[in-house]
Amino acid sequence: MLMTRLKRRLCVLSLFASIVMGVVPAVTATWYHPNTQKGSDIIMGQVRWPFWSKGTYYALWNSATYPEGASFYGGVAPYGPGKEGTDEEQRAYRPQLVWSFWGGPAYRGEPVRPLFTGDPFYGGTMSGEGATAGVCGYFPYLRPNAWMRMLMRAWPSLDAPDRKGYMGWWVQDMERDQWYCIGVVEVPCKVTGLTGTACFVEDCGAGHDSPRLFDRRRWYNRLSNTWHKVDSAWVDGRAPVNRFRVVEDGTVLRFEAPDIDASTSGEPKNVYTVQQSDVPELDTPAITNVAVTSAGSQVLVSWDVPRDAAPQGGYRIETFAAAQPTGEPLASVESVMPFVNMHQLDIQESVGSVRLTVRSIFDEEVTRLLQPAPVAPHPAVETPALRPGLNFRYYEAPKGTDWTALPDVADLTPLRQGIVRSLDDTISRGRKQLYAITYSGYLQANETGMHLFETRASDGCRLFIDGQVVGEHDGIHGPTPHRFGAALAKGLHRFELHYFKSAYASMDGWLARKLWLGVKRPGAEMCELGAGDFMCAAAAGVPDIQLVSTTSSSGDSRTAVVANLDLKGHTFKRIDLYRDELGLGHIDEASNGDAYILNALLPGGENRIRARLWYGSDRAVDSDVLVVPSRHTVDPSWQVEIIGEQDLAQGIAATSNRVALSGEGVMCVHREVKGDFVMTGKLSEFLHTTPENGVNPRSRMGIIATTRPDSPWGAWFGLLDTAGGNLHGAPDDRDLETSMLNRNPLGRGARWLKIARRGTHWIAYLSDDGVSWRKVMDRIDNRLTADTLHAGVAFWTIPGKNATLFHGAIDQIEITQPGELPPEEQERIARRNTVTDGRVNGLVRGSSDSTILYARGNGMGILRSVDSGASWISCNGDLSEPEALAVRSVAAHPTNPAVLLRGGGAVKDDTLVSGLWRSEDGGEHWTLVSTAMDFDGTGPRTLCGETIAFSPHQPSIVAAAGATSGVYISRDGGVSWSYTGLRGERVTCVAFNPYVKGVLVVGTCPDDELARLGFDEYGPAAKPTVGRLYVSRDNGANLPVRFEMPGWGVADVRFERIVEGGAFIYAATTRGLYYTFYQNAFFQRRHGLEPDRLHMAIDEMALEVGRSQVLAGPFSASPSVRLYQGTIGYFWTPVWQQLTHPPIVLTGNRGPTGQTIRDTGLRSVVFQGDVKSFCLATQEGIFRTLDRGETFRCVYPTAAP
Repeated sequence: MLMTRLKRRLCVLSLFASIVMGVVPAVTATWYHPNTQKGSDIIMGQVRWPFWSKGTYYALWNSATYPEGASFYGGVAPYGPGKEGTDEEQRAYRPQLVWSFWGGPAYRGEPVRPLFTGDPFYGGTMSGEGATAGVCGYFPYLRPNAWMRMLMRAWPSLDAPDRKGYMGWWVQDMERDQWYCIGVVEVPCKVTGLTGTACFVEDCGAGHDSPRLFDRRRWYNRLSNTWHKVDSAWVDGRAPVNRFRVVEDGTVLRFEAPDIDASTSGEPKNVYTVQQSDVPELDTPAITNVAVTSAGSQVLVSWDVPRDAAPQGGYRIETFAAAQPTGEPLASVESVMPFVNMHQLDIQESVGSVRLTVRSIFDEEVTRLLQPAPVAPHPAVETPALRPGLNFRYYEAPKGTDWTALPDVADLTPLRQGIVRSLDDTISRGRKQLYAITYSGYLQANETGMHLFETRASDGCRLFIDGQVVGEHDGIHGPTPHRFGAALAKGLHRFELHYFKSAYASMDGWLARKLWLGVKRPGAEMCELGAGDFMCAAAAGVPDIQLVSTTSSSGDSRTAVVANLDLKGHTFKRIDLYRDELGLGHIDEASNGDAYILNALLPGGENRIRARLWYGSDRAVDSDVLVVPSRHTVDPSWQVEIIGEQDLAQGIAATSNRVALSGEGVMCVHREVKGDFVMTGKLSEFLHTTPENGVNPRSRMGIIATTRPDSPWGAWFGLLDTAGGNLHGAPDDRDLETSMLNRNPLGRGARWLKIARRGTHWIAYLSDDGVSWRKVMDRIDNRLTADTLHAGVAFWTIPGKNATLFHGAIDQIEITQPGELPPEEQERIARRNTVTDGRVNGLVRGSSDSTILYARGNGMGILRSVDSGASWISCNGDLSEPEALAVRSVAAHPTNPAVLLRGGGAVKDDTLVSGLWRSEDGGEHWTLVSTAMDFDGTGPRTLCGETIAFSPHQPSIVAAAGATSGVYISRDGGVSWSYTGLRGERVTCVAFNPYVKGVLVVGTCPDDELARLGFDEYGPAAKPTVGRLYVSRDNGANLPVRFEMPGWGVADVRFERIVEGGAFIYAATTRGLYYTFYQNAFFQRRHGLEPDRLHMAIDEMALEVGRSQVLAGPFSASPSVRLYQGTIGYFWTPVWQQLTHPPIVLTGNRGPTGQTIRDTGLRSVVFQGDVKSFCLATQEGIFRTLDRGETFRCVYPTAAP
């Protein structure tokens, strides 16, 4: 039963890791704001969960360090059985705790570093949602209906308070009176407290109808050493009042919701206040098992803090000559580390007493005075002939066996064995879980005295010295420090270490190292034990491997590492090379005769290189360490930026047309480029991820253009290959999880890259041969407007994530100005499909009553359906004039179905006659209200979107536009009109954003764009030669250009709702489907849909969960109509699904049966109540589906083309 529960917990934690990496559906959150004071160094309070909800994140901390720093959040993330779970399921389930940290300018490029995590938590680098570090793990002591005190504390460093501070998170089980430390982190800036906290409850994929409930009470913060109660919380925006309530006689604040809606700040606050005491009840400090031992000139002090006492916040140790302390101490040390409970001091004088003072996290102290107890050192041992290194044996768990603690290897057969120079787990050869390694040999003690050992292992380890267990940290946990002391005589001592890795491998990617052993020798500082510290018996017949290095023949600063072998009769298998713990690569066979050579671009500085020879039946032996110096070589035409964390292992070799990079972190090799340009390069080298090399799949390299090479990921455009194998470009939405990449991969395997600039228009191409190019990205970017930008090569990895040195090279780099673009073929539309006379040219949804639809056409006027498109009747009333029946646009009042507007026009005697009519009785009678707008209901642009629109937020405000007469605004529901702008522009669509108040979008298409596609062109001439998108934020009072591009025109626009407010803007254009998120930073062609094809049909429908579905398709898609339905969504991976391929099959009803909807021009599409039901219009009529495009009926046929 224990293992079943453990596996379930590990799977759940793995699922949360995938969530923060951004691979699950969109989330929504409800925020609340406790009255926590800024600058508090402690924030704490009690929480309780009556049941474990499904897919939820309860963020208890959403704050930042004070007075400097960046944001972090932490909380509880259950993926439990839900409210309907049985009592047994609730008790068996344990949720995970997550603590995530973001970077900021105050950190000066340095990351937050986890120093300690409690069992079974992991800490390390993290990349989900932009976080740079994190602590995560399941918490086995959380139970339903049990009050838990959560405590967060921040404090400064002792040695560098202006540059460094710390944070710690503790949990107290109130019922059992037990404290647990979740983790302690180092923050690279001045820290004295926290900025306060905001909190939220977030749906993480369980759905809006999943019940959620939790309670809060007795929250406090400490500011300037004074406690203050945090007894209130306010909720903003649209969060319902009854989502929070005060219960249990006014002492508990309860959150309870059947779903979670987004909140909008700025709305009136709902304040909730609970009753509680003015100050908290605090546990007192205590220490047990205090011991002071001495050997030689060292004193070792150790102690424990019981779990029912206040946790440790720091300690002070003072030594005195007398048994009763008097005067100044001989030596003293003070620490603010909560997790250290063993300390060694070097003291040349005789120590009579030691005073230990332990300070709690509440700054109360407890003191013990002891006299040192001398211990006899372990004697050195006699040894046989020795050689450098350790013997190792490698084991794997038998099939069906699960290891949660160190296994007994006595009954197991090693799969690999041999001699290694130091402790590392690279002999697992990429295996992530369920293996064990034993190391044995000898360790040199340079002087007699106390030796303080420190292990950092994930998972369990056991240390033996001279056959005795010195220390053990077994079980499942991260590589956090645990200390053990031993008195050793000068000389050699038998050394043995056992290590295992559990099935819990999901957090391995967070860890820079999974096995580390250090020692503080007499008179020295703590340091890692490595190559040169260990010896083992010199066995006969072991092969010999020696390394030498030469300059590579490649002409750059790469190094050729040559391995010379004496196999002594054994069979060669392979050679693995390493730089410290990072792999460099492997050699499978000799090159140039008997020489084994690996070329590598080594990081600058001294590189400690070693090789491992595999031979015979999976045996191995390591070479000596070869120190190889290396330096960067950079042609003067390039500049180099090292971004973020400094002093990482990095190699740079750049000639005038080739850039090779290796190592960790972020680098940008660039040169200034002024004006338009084309940059081309070939990825001649690139290390992709394999199961064995352990390279993080998100590591990347490619060509970019950026405004700031010292921070290239802010505003940039480019193409990058990723170690995972997919090519990507710059982000194509808000990228809230900061992947710094576009959503959908652009392909695999292409080695030739090309990016081009034309003003604010950016294009990216890929090629397999450098001759034939395919366009993969096309965007207008309003952030990349500077005349001078920086173009070059970018390199990005997360430090500590890769097991092998990541590297790549781009050669044949060429930057030309303005440069020639690859040729593009634009689709030509069959003229027979552009007929508008007697056809349905547009479909429009009615008012908020979704059963009402309208159709418009040339000659038929307006049709209306009151049954979601099943049947259609005329809605022209008393109108019969040709200009009134050639309808260019129709609009329905959003809340009053009786109010309609129509704009139409036709040519009479070579003159366009047009008007705008209004009806107040659902189309029975119409009144001409304006002739100022030149609506054209006969030309090709009548196939575009609507040019009349009511504001859904203020229906009295209406916008309308003719062909070239500009945009007019009515503020009385369409009765009277006034000109607002854009006269002479060829307006094709007008739309209000239904999700952002006051936003009006106007699209235009230049005169020659539709003609170039094959449409007849006639009517009044228009001024612009570029397509434009105007975005007004004041209901049309001002209409600034947001995007424009030559050879491109807008046909229609729609909006996709975003769960926390705002919307994406979609545009169906002559070059495909484009979109921008609501901040309008860039306008991007939608990847995955058909590029460079005319799109006119597009619609959107809001969903209950705060999102939208978008439906679109190309105008021409021979031999049959094709549609696509999907969403970009909040910030999770989008799913676009082609609905109607193979061709649509009809099922009768006034239309042909058993045929396909032919390619006669898909001109409009409209949802009719849900995402499975919609109508579309072609030249052949109106077609309706109720099954998401599986089958259609022709519900209104028109003449055949």
